[in-house]
Amino acid sequence: MSIDIDIRDLRRDYNRTVLDESVLLDNPLDLFKNWLEEAVDNELKEPNAMALSTVSQNKPKTRIVLLKQVINGNFLFFTNYNSNKGKEIEANPNVCLTFFWEELQRQVRVEGIAKKSDETISNEYFQMRSKDSQIAAWTSPQSEKITKEELENNLKFYQEKFKDSSVPRPDHWGAYEITPTSIEFWQGGPNRLHHRFLYEKNKNTFVVFPHIFTSRADADILISKYGQSYVDFYLNTHPSSENEALFISNFENAQKYFLAKSYDLATLHY
Repeated sequence: MSIDIDIRDLRRDYNRTVLDESVLLDNPLDLFKNWLEEAVDNELKEPNAMALSTVSQNKPKTRIVLLKQVINGNFLFFTNYNSNKGKEIEANPNVCLTFFWEELQRQVRVEGIAKKSDETISNEYFQMRSKDSQIAAWTSPQSEKITKEELENNLKFYQEKFKDSSVPRPDHWGAYEITPTSIEFWQGGPNRLHHRFLYEKNKNTFVVFPHIFTSRADADILISKYGQSYVDFYLNTHPSSENEALFISNFENAQKYFLAKSYDLATLHY
């Protein structure tokens, strides 16, 4: 099978803005908040839509869900716990979220650990949903095989059951929260020279890794702000005699190394 249309040359040049060190914030969640608010303010369709990737038996699976809250630095979405994604999260809580705002030429990728949220969060949001949406949570056995007739019969059953009463939240439905371990910001650039910055969590703080030093001045800014963190974080996560020889604890030598090479720190980190 082949696609009849030629898609090899389908591309667009990104030139809306530049992502550089001047807009970076100490906490990546503050930068994410700014970007999400800009997407909402520009009235983009489904600005809170995100691709959720899970792993099942060493195979990745991805689907689109909606970000509904960010609480205490955690990204929340709501779903049926018995769905495939729920079962996959229970088996392997390592997940990835990807936001893409085409009109803003931006992407954010979040890697983290997922777990069920407190029931009070799920209860509060469930009561905000319309009655039809509440009944749908009871009606559909998500990810299970079911005929259209069975689904319609389920709907009629629960519509009648809750006709004169409020709808309680089913135990199998609620929130997952993802605690980020890394957040990468991507801004499309002209001539395919895109800009990316990766924040990696180091204990209780985030360390930012530029994928490219755009200039010696940019490198000076980042290293003066995060330089010792670069060295410490790299040594802590990549212990070896070779690394110790390369990244000796003397910060001045490490700084000279980075500046002399204009090195892609993300390559080193990976």
